Amino acid sequence: DKTSHSGKHSVKIEKNTEDGIAGWVQRASYVTPGKRYQISVWLKTDGMSGNLDFKRGANLSLIFHMKDLPFMVYETTFLQGTQDWRQQKLIFIVPEGCSEMRLLLAIHSTKGKVWWDDVSVAEIPTAEVSALKEIKEDEMDQYGGWKKIKGKTTGFFHTENIGNRWLIITPEGNGFI
Repeated sequence: DKTSHSGKHSVKIEKNTEDGIAGWVQRASYVTPGKRYQISVWLKTDGMSGNLDFKRGANLSLIFHMKDLPFMVYETTFLQGTQDWRQQKLIFIVPEGCSEMRLLLAIHSTKGKVWWDDVSVAEIPTAEVSALKEIKEDEMDQYGGWKKIKGKTTGFFHTENIGNRWLIITPEGNGFI
């Protein structure tokens, strides 16, 4: 298929049933525990149909296999229906104790077509804590969240509306962005 966002090629997956998952998995050995990264991908969907709900459609997932825990997952929202090229991004910190990270581009529990293109992973340099004069190091959690802004502790990065502002909250429940 010659459909692509940029360049000459993209990854295309076509799924003809609503059962299960179809996708592409890539092992990522180039990330370092404790470092912050951003992954970006462009995707286009066509005819995603069936019983569409919260966990159905096309998305990007990062699966971290841990030495002492089963696994940890970061994922984007699920795209459904027919949509032109859209970019999805995830900012993540590779957990300490991570033995392997896998990137999964997949269609979950629906039928249709999806194209993925321009997948990139880039390290995000962390700010020097000493340069942040208003925030002391002991006021930040291990993910860089500020302990004075409290949200729900979920074990995952998530969004939360606090004081009429949407914030990204760290797994420990502290304000991040």
